[in-house]
Amino acid sequence: MFKPCPLSEASYLWDLQHKTYSDHGPACWTRLGVPLQISSNAYTAYYFSELIKQLKPKTILEIGAGTGRFTFMLLQLLSSDIEYHMSDISEKSIIFWKANELLNKRTKMHFYNPLNDQPVCSPDLIIANYVFDAMPQALYRKQNGQLFEGIANISGGPSINELKLKWEYQPCQTHFTYSQSIDNVAFTYPTSALHLLNLFPKAAFMIADKGMWTLEQLREPTFNQHGTFSLPVNFHALVSDFCNPTPGIHFCRPQQPDPRYSVGIFSKSPLPPIKMIEPDPQSALDQFMALPSLDSLRKMHWDPMLYLMIAKHVKLTKAEKAEVDKRFYPLSVDENLVYEWS
Repeated sequence: MFKPCPLSEASYLWDLQHKTYSDHGPACWTRLGVPLQISSNAYTAYYFSELIKQLKPKTILEIGAGTGRFTFMLLQLLSSDIEYHMSDISEKSIIFWKANELLNKRTKMHFYNPLNDQPVCSPDLIIANYVFDAMPQALYRKQNGQLFEGIANISGGPSINELKLKWEYQPCQTHFTYSQSIDNVAFTYPTSALHLLNLFPKAAFMIADKGMWTLEQLREPTFNQHGTFSLPVNFHALVSDFCNPTPGIHFCRPQQPDPRYSVGIFSKSPLPPIKMIEPDPQSALDQFMALPSLDSLRKMHWDPMLYLMIAKHVKLTKAEKAEVDKRFYPLSVDENLVYEWS
């Protein structure tokens, strides 16, 4: 049914990904099963806010804002002087955001595809939270100095969860700078992510995603299906090709970035000294899951969805209830915290 082709040219795969996000909007997370907890909890919002305060941007553009839940919690922690732009490839997402009073008041909303459209503003800072792992990439393998391109063999369907994907490799005559620096390893190459970074030469980027930061972490990617699909991001290539060629480019990341979720900051202009926050969002969530309690909920900044996990086992004070309540951003009429207060 599908002709094998290089991963970067697998238009059926990438078009289906785009169509799924575009057609379903917030329902990708509420009905299709796209993961939400790590990218849109109160601690992640706090983590971002502390980094943003160090960068002192005047204008922020968030790409792929999805449900708006992360933005809702982040805005409560940022100065109202910041001009905040939300964007997404789904008009349904924008309609959903407009129903929220805070988002309506504090943000400018855009229907925006960074791979095709011209920039909608001139931001000082761009946020992309679990976006790059859903964008088109290329796949290669370098073996004994010979470069091979990854070929996607697609079968199944028609939904993403029903697809099957196998890799094959064929000799590749095209060599590029990054491929010349490594050997004896399979690796993805973030073509679309690099395109996006280069669209905004004057902005800093705060990128959160799963992926590989070191040569030791590079490997053939796993095709993860969850209503949509994702492939890990080669941050090592982003750093190598976006940060290193030009003098003065800066990036920072945690000392030990977690391949499941890490935050990196990139810029073509000098960055101020930035202190990474500990623990990172993935470690913080792991700690909560290992020992869910009132104390760990406090450390997670009173995230409402995490509260629901322990609601039957804890009793909140009136002030604590207020902390949870102000972060509550329901994604459907079925999400309700009221009964938990009784």
